[in-house]
Amino acid sequence: MNEKNLKYLKDNLKYMGFGEKLNADLENGLKEGKPEFQLKLNEKMFQGNMELNLHFKQSPSSDMYFFNSYEARLTKDNGHDMSQSFYLNNGRGVTYKEAYNLLDGRSVLKDLTNKEGEKYAAWIKLDLSKNAANNHFETKQFHAEKYGFNLASELGKLNLVKLPEEKEKQLMQSLEKGNRQAANFIKDGKETPMFIEANPQFKAINVYDTSGRQLSRFEKDQYLKTNPANEVGENRAAVKEPVVMISPKQKESINLEKKSNDKTVKPLPGKVKSIKELLPQKERGVKKGLKIS
Repeated sequence: MNEKNLKYLKDNLKYMGFGEKLNADLENGLKEGKPEFQLKLNEKMFQGNMELNLHFKQSPSSDMYFFNSYEARLTKDNGHDMSQSFYLNNGRGVTYKEAYNLLDGRSVLKDLTNKEGEKYAAWIKLDLSKNAANNHFETKQFHAEKYGFNLASELGKLNLVKLPEEKEKQLMQSLEKGNRQAANFIKDGKETPMFIEANPQFKAINVYDTSGRQLSRFEKDQYLKTNPANEVGENRAAVKEPVVMISPKQKESINLEKKSNDKTVKPLPGKVKSIKELLPQKERGVKKGLKIS
């Protein structure tokens, strides 16, 4: 058995998010010396169960083995059952946790390479709305620079509790990996725990309550910085009630009504004969469909 090859593959598994749980089976697979072998893993996730089948193949020109691809299947109690094959390039690709997020319908930011060998960053998402062909869903791509979705900008619109710089960086990285991340909002001066996830296809961030229900657009608006109810300090003080202009005669009528409701105060002499007298002269006419007597 090639010890250097064993160490390389162990590092490869660790990088791909499988940790060290498969190391013993990996070593046994290398000792058997077959042209190719598979390792299986079945684990409970946050919501649902992940079944994985990892493929290792020996090089035709040496005794080196390589981790080429794996199949992942996510099943949930609500009937969600999705599978996908993921292929690696030089030991790099979609990680275990990213595969879970993709199969659960979320998007992941990855560094990719085009046919010309040029590298670029793009959000990828599985099109789970269409039937998979040969255990492989179509993958949508949204270019990180050209598509028009800016994660930092969208986060800045949410009225989140201010985080230290390092924590804010960790939040960004978690969302880029496709995680649904816990976050605290400020609403009506109080902290409210919620969950958020990136939705680059629609250039937005989805918000969920603690039960996992996605907020509607109207509900989400209540947690934006632009909502006057969420303004704090000087900004909130700057929000004023609209000024309503009333005529002197209207003001006199309002005062008369207030005093007439107070039994300890005698009404002023003079009685308002009709509502018409409360209107300016030019507005006393009768319009079609509106009668004032």
